[in-house]
Amino acid sequence: MPVDEFIGYGGVSSADLEDDISLWALLMTICALVLGIGAFTQKSSFGTLGNNVTLEVRKMLYSNIMQKNIGWFDDRDNTPSVLTTIIASDTAVINGVSSESLGPECEAFFAITIGIVFGFFFCW
Repeated sequence: MPVDEFIGYGGVSSADLEDDISLWALLMTICALVLGIGAFTQKSSFGTLGNNVTLEVRKMLYSNIMQKNIGWFDDRDNTPSVLTTIIASDTAVINGVSSESLGPECEAFFAITIGIVFGFFFCW
């Protein structure tokens, strides 16, 4: 049976089905573009935030270390290699928290909020 002669469920012609398919494909493409732009914005903004927070924490730690008494560095726990390792590892954890986990939490919060608003608006 040729496609032009097909009459689907409820008497819908193939031309109407093609129009509906084109409309939904366009809507899905627009949604994908919006989500892609949103994901890029999220990654770049939270990445910048994480880098700035990490830089400030490193500055504060370094300035506090420089203000210590010279005898403080004689302790084995306060040698330069240990302090450098602590600065590197602690700031990496802070960067991970601010850039990797904060973004998805904000995304989930806004998704739930917008979903509830749409739900009440369309199905009250």
